[in-house]
Amino acid sequence: MLVFFILWLLILVAAWDKENEISFWSILLVFSVLIGFRSLTVGVDVRAYYQMFHGIGRSGYHGYPEPLYGYLIYFIYQIKNDFHFFQWVLSLLMLSCYAFVIRRESPNRIFSWFVLLTIYFICYTMNVNRQMIAVSVVLYAYYWLNRNKTYAFMGWVVVASLIHSTAIVALVALFYKKIKLDDRLLIYILLIASFFVGLLLNNDMISPFIGSYEGYLDKADGYRTEARTLQAFFLSLYWTGLFLYVYETVEDELHENFWMKLYFMAILVMNVMLRLELGLRVVFYFSVVEVVLFPLYLANVKESYRVISPYVVVLFLSVFFFYFLSTNSAGVLHYSSILF
Repeated sequence: MLVFFILWLLILVAAWDKENEISFWSILLVFSVLIGFRSLTVGVDVRAYYQMFHGIGRSGYHGYPEPLYGYLIYFIYQIKNDFHFFQWVLSLLMLSCYAFVIRRESPNRIFSWFVLLTIYFICYTMNVNRQMIAVSVVLYAYYWLNRNKTYAFMGWVVVASLIHSTAIVALVALFYKKIKLDDRLLIYILLIASFFVGLLLNNDMISPFIGSYEGYLDKADGYRTEARTLQAFFLSLYWTGLFLYVYETVEDELHENFWMKLYFMAILVMNVMLRLELGLRVVFYFSVVEVVLFPLYLANVKESYRVISPYVVVLFLSVFFFYFLSTNSAGVLHYSSILF
């Protein structure tokens, strides 16, 4: 945990100088090294990725996983037969997508890296690597949707789905203009309704609609214990609470902001899918907007909340991060690297 605590502290301190280019690129490099050169004991699924890398590298791509990821494996293997080099290259590609969007959309670039760390995405990348790369491409796609480049958005979502097929759900964001955040009563009704739907929705109800992932649901049922469902319920309450704080304390103009609307969409999706193990994979594609949204919020918070709000956001993010870290979520708590 010490590695992550030091990283958490250094990035938080660095965020005070939000325009520091050296800090921005240094953090990206540190993230890539941590992800790429971690030991094979870090991350629940890392050995499966290790076997996949060498299997496809030696015998070629034969249909699994999704084609773009499979051919990336084969191509990089021909350059260098080194799993850690492969992971490092992919982490650079992923972080480049984040960097592109952050530099153009975030009013505090360093704090965006802090958010990326504390919403646990760096840690998840050490486990479900393939999906987290797809998530970063989806964020890049959102950048184009925000500029009304609909076909570019759809194209990049398709690219993301060729890395992990679940990315196709991001096309739901096409309906963001339908969301009207200026109606407070409706917002509260939708949030409450999403909880009730989430409490009722189960795997049996959605299995006919998800095709090849039905087998994953059967496997996931073994993980979605009563304790995990209860944890998911309280996490939904936790993040909904933060959303409501942001919603009530931000300047009204931001209610119609693209990133704010996607943030609201993320909360609804999380609530609706709180009983579904597969739901976490869907939520990633929407909650990723927090890397832009939280810095944007802090730059547009109402005058009377400008002193306290940075502490509230940092506290919420940090409690979530260290709680998940303490439970060894994604299998990264006892981090070690081949470099040190």
